[in-house]
Amino acid sequence: MRLWLASGRRWGARTIHSQLGGDLAGATPCRVRRCMRELGIRGVCPPRRIRTTVPDPTAPDRPNLLRRDWAVYTLLLNIKDEFFRGQTWPDFESFKRNLDAYLVHWNTRRRQVKLKGLTPEEFRNQSLGLVA
Repeated sequence: MRLWLASGRRWGARTIHSQLGGDLAGATPCRVRRCMRELGIRGVCPPRRIRTTVPDPTAPDRPNLLRRDWAVYTLLLNIKDEFFRGQTWPDFESFKRNLDAYLVHWNTRRRQVKLKGLTPEEFRNQSLGLVA
């Protein structure tokens, strides 16, 4: 209780537990919380955020001021994870061949959840078949 009063009645159980010394240094955080609860004391809690406005669902999206192209960013992350990790190439030509093959795979043969498990090639053919 001395520590809590010395803190201006602000500290919670976590801070009081970290400040304990001497004979009480072995007290567990649960014990400190229980003692504080029994004494009816508690630390200061930050105020809850009160939402005063609700966003308009018909409002236009915010402008992309940084002009980020997330499709390219996703591609680069996947190339880093799937293509470069643990790879070494003896020369630039073999690196270039492997990268070209990977990009062909990425653009045509990889299965995608958002395309319902189809490859981009299968999805394009299916879409063109429905239109024709």
